Amino acid sequence: MVLIFPAAPIFGLLVYLLFRGLTRSRAWTGRAATPSRIAVGHLFLFGVLYLPLALIPAAVVGGQAESDWAGPLGFAASIFAVFIGPRWLAWRVLGPWGFPAVGQAVLWLAPSFSRWTFRGNLELFSAAFGGTPRPPRWTASPWFLFTGALWSVRQGDPGRMDGLFELLRDSSPRRLPGRLRGQGFELLAWPALQAGDWNEALRRLAKGRGRGVRLLRRVASAHTGSIGSPSLLWLAWLLAPERRRTLPLVRAVLDKERTAATFPTPPAHVPREGGTAAEGVWLRHLQLLAAAAEGRPVHPAGVEALAEDWEGALKKAGRMRLMSRGAELEVPDVQAVVAGLRPALRVELDAIADAVDAPWPEPHRRNSLAAEVCRRRRDRLFAAVQAEVEPFLGRNGFQRKLGEPLAELERWLQMRRDLRRLLEAAGENALATAWYNGLRIAACNWPVFLLNTYGVDAYWACRQMFRWSKAQARKLGDEEIAKLSRNNLRQLGSFFV
Repeated sequence: MVLIFPAAPIFGLLVYLLFRGLTRSRAWTGRAATPSRIAVGHLFLFGVLYLPLALIPAAVVGGQAESDWAGPLGFAASIFAVFIGPRWLAWRVLGPWGFPAVGQAVLWLAPSFSRWTFRGNLELFSAAFGGTPRPPRWTASPWFLFTGALWSVRQGDPGRMDGLFELLRDSSPRRLPGRLRGQGFELLAWPALQAGDWNEALRRLAKGRGRGVRLLRRVASAHTGSIGSPSLLWLAWLLAPERRRTLPLVRAVLDKERTAATFPTPPAHVPREGGTAAEGVWLRHLQLLAAAAEGRPVHPAGVEALAEDWEGALKKAGRMRLMSRGAELEVPDVQAVVAGLRPALRVELDAIADAVDAPWPEPHRRNSLAAEVCRRRRDRLFAAVQAEVEPFLGRNGFQRKLGEPLAELERWLQMRRDLRRLLEAAGENALATAWYNGLRIAACNWPVFLLNTYGVDAYWACRQMFRWSKAQARKLGDEEIAKLSRNNLRQLGSFFV
């Protein structure tokens, strides 16, 4: 009887979730949605192979507990073994310990009631612990946004994280699946932690939740500021998962505190005025250029200060020093080299300015090099937004071919990011200019075209697009677009992935 008690409600729950997964999600146009292609076969494997083994803990726990609590304890053990155990075993044990193939096999048997959850777990696990990417299979869902970001980080190009963080700027992490709220952010932060880039690690962990995120955030904060209480650090480590992997990080923080107390850190070197100013501007130029190339954000004040220093270095006295130095080094046609320095610097300053991801009002000196760089960046951002708007304004319908749902979502997020940076540089009035210059049509129609083309695979992305379109329209008092977006969002229904 101990085994029958937990088995009956579990079996009933499985039948209900299977029925829900097969019958929910009808397209907003009235067409029947594509059912989850893995639901029947996957649940058959789950029921035949895994469920009988998973119910063994119920019998063991119930047999050992000789009291009235035998049934509830057996039920709790079954719930853990059926719904929590497989993914915990794969994500927290087999993957980190170097058994990715076994972990993927366990994930195949873990209960999943939609293909998005099933495929998302497998693809993200493959990206985290080794495997081959299969981007053509990726649909638009939070799972695959994290997967794409993690693949780009592993390949040394963290640019795809920008779209993910753009989406999370005005969206609560509570909307994400539990695995992504915690371990998803941990996986993104680990490369930065291993490289010692603590500020970048904090940026990647900012929206995360959970015990593991809390520990990693405390470790990164200890390297950028005060460690706080060592006891609280040890407590966070005890409560966090993957303690074997994080123990060296905790010990390094405590050793760093003891070393700093015994041997104070010497003050950073500050370039002197006068003869070393030119060397300082070259060094800072290279540092900011490297930060931009690595995809790290650059502060506007740093770009302005660099541009002002270059203005001083390129004045008449500075040019004479450069030509004199070039002559000493026997540089051929040194005058042409020095004359071409300013256009080359302008190109590199533009590349640095493109990495700015913070409010950047126009500098006070309107004719300065910094103001010129700021204006050109603003023009490029407006042009980037307008380039996404133009295909929606053609007389013969939509003027470009839609990509895969995930690619379109990332493209839309990049447009959103360009618009936000434009508003930070040009003020909120630029929103009305862009909106009535065609953005209102693009914002409303983009998710409609995407939904008509891909159906259920684009549901989650279209929900984000309709929400954003409605919010911008309400901000500008555009009742027509706000009503259209609200109705489209309502017709999508309560679809969740």
